[in-house]
Amino acid sequence: MADADGAPPPRYSTSTDQTRTTSRTTSCSTQTTTTTGTMDPGSPTTKLLKAVLPAPPGTYVIQIPKDTIYKVPPPENAKRFEQLTNKNPGGGRSRRCCGGGARLWLCASISFFAAFLFLIATAVGVFCLVVRPESPRFVIQSASINGFNSASGPISPRFKLAVAAQNRNKKMDMIYQPDSSAAVYYNGIELAAGSIPAFEQGTEKSTNFKTVLKGEGIVLTGAVRRSLSDGENRGAVPFRVTATAPVKFRLGAVKSWTVTVKVDCELTVDKLTAKAKIVAEKCDSSAKIW
Repeated sequence: MADADGAPPPRYSTSTDQTRTTSRTTSCSTQTTTTTGTMDPGSPTTKLLKAVLPAPPGTYVIQIPKDTIYKVPPPENAKRFEQLTNKNPGGGRSRRCCGGGARLWLCASISFFAAFLFLIATAVGVFCLVVRPESPRFVIQSASINGFNSASGPISPRFKLAVAAQNRNKKMDMIYQPDSSAAVYYNGIELAAGSIPAFEQGTEKSTNFKTVLKGEGIVLTGAVRRSLSDGENRGAVPFRVTATAPVKFRLGAVKSWTVTVKVDCELTVDKLTAKAKIVAEKCDSSAKIW
């Protein structure tokens, strides 16, 4: 029996040279018929089977055009490409390069400033170890008080204090500058204010000075007046005296920067008159040059 195109039918033999498999699927089952035989390689049927059947195993070479893209690069690659190609049209440096230069300058400035501060701190530390600066010592030697005569109206207190200031430093002089301040308080109420004089002190020297602190139109409550009167009756009226003075230390011909000396004294007198006597006195002072 001939094929539809007039070719002779293929010859079959019992040898297993090539296998043709035909599958037919129905709604109920699948039937598979396998026919084994020897086929003519040039026949149309063989060509059809070669086109339909899968290729036998082997090595194949597949050629793909170079301009075909099969993978999208990650976002970081695109950013890197932009960094490398971000240049000015005129061939100058890119903005990013200028930004890098600014950051480099800022880092260099910060490093220089940090090194400068380190050198200053080191110098101050060595200075303190060698010189060992000490804060001055203050003692209130006497007090004369006036202006507490009014029984009900405003008062104008006046405190005249004799003070001794001692420079305890063995290697540095002390120079007290103008613009100092001092005040007298009772129960947190400022009664009088003034200043201390400017003067110079040699090493381990003591200087005596007087200062007058004044108040005007001070209105006291009845409770404060009674407290002052009770203190006089007991012979112990407590006050607080504070002072702040700008001071410079001098080592040979070298002067330090201005240092603030703070003084805080507890002063107790027996009465509120010009002949008042000091019952108790204690002063604390501090001066930090760094």
